[in-house]
Amino acid sequence: MVGIILSLEQIRAAPLEVRRWLEAEVLAGLGLPPNMIDQVTEPELLFSASQEDVRKIFEAIRGSLPVLLVFFELGRRNAAGGPPGMAVVSLVKILAHAKLSNTDQVLAALRIIDDAAAKIRNDPTSHIFLRYGQDYCVVAEQTQRSIAALWEEFATEHAKAAPAPLDMSANVPPGAIHLGQMR
Repeated sequence: MVGIILSLEQIRAAPLEVRRWLEAEVLAGLGLPPNMIDQVTEPELLFSASQEDVRKIFEAIRGSLPVLLVFFELGRRNAAGGPPGMAVVSLVKILAHAKLSNTDQVLAALRIIDDAAAKIRNDPTSHIFLRYGQDYCVVAEQTQRSIAALWEEFATEHAKAAPAPLDMSANVPPGAIHLGQMR
């Protein structure tokens, strides 16, 4: 192993390819995704889904639990930064959280979501996500917020519909048998 010390001036004077390589090495060493600003192709094709758009997409894909799990993972907040207005989403984290077997399943689910979004918008050229390298994709921050809001809405409705917890401090009826006293 060899260590090299470079000054800020040396890094700034280095060719662009060297600076990008250094940046990728530093980010990888810190466990962060690579810088996406130069690598997201055609960001103009990425659309920001409103809450109404997200609800329509949900209705279109609701018959497939794995696709729904991937869909809601797009709404999960991530620490990784990205280009302005875009949220970086790790395919490996989606894989783990959605409990799928491999990234091919994640990508298949993303394509189903993307197809549903294109049909809803009546625009086959717009996308809800764009691939970034092998391990990441990006979604518009507005889309991420809209999906998160839909998840919160469902979670709130579920909490309201859940039965009240049992009151374990209640008195036992007179004819009840206490299992701890059986002989």
